[in-house]
Amino acid sequence: MSGDLAAAVVPVRPVRPSSRVHLAVRLVLLAVLVAGAVQAALRPVDRTADELAAALAAGEVATMTIERPTVPAIGGVGVAWTGDGRPGRATYRFDSISDQRVDEGRRLLAAAAASPREVEVREVEELPSRSSPAWQLYLALGALVALPLTLVAGPEPRLATRWAWFWLAVHAWPVAIAYLALEPTPVWDRRGSTAPERRLTGGWAFLLGLLLGPALLRALAGT
Repeated sequence: MSGDLAAAVVPVRPVRPSSRVHLAVRLVLLAVLVAGAVQAALRPVDRTADELAAALAAGEVATMTIERPTVPAIGGVGVAWTGDGRPGRATYRFDSISDQRVDEGRRLLAAAAASPREVEVREVEELPSRSSPAWQLYLALGALVALPLTLVAGPEPRLATRWAWFWLAVHAWPVAIAYLALEPTPVWDRRGSTAPERRLTGGWAFLLGLLLGPALLRALAGT
């Protein structure tokens, strides 16, 4: 166990760049994962109606799209906005059926009108769905299958062992972007490189993933 946790000592050796086929696979997977990371970073963050009201009062909201039911309804009604920072999405209470009517949307519309920043307000019957198209799900599934195969069948990694990259990617999938971009040599380097004397090993990678993985995923999700 102690040998696994210690950095593995390997002799200095030249590292050849990927073959054309392996490089093509890396580039395709890299494009898929980068697109997924960008989509995750731009995905609206779940907030509360009170947080939206506070952002409106602070002049941090540029656009607000709010559901305004035209038929009797009761429950949570959606509202989305953009402005400073990540886009946000929340629900507000709406009840036009019970004897005690509730419409928190009026408070949000009033806050938008009183905001120190001009807010573009759009009232809609229903917000667009946040579910991903089917082709994106199939593409992500294909990447999840191809990535471990690339790790196992590809050339020996230069910066970390296969188990190290595996544990890092398991705890925080965006780390796979670094693996595809850098191993066994950077995608932009066709001359080859030299392996370092020490590589990150599986034990240390497992611990790093436990400590840093959740924080990385929370940062990507904006929570």
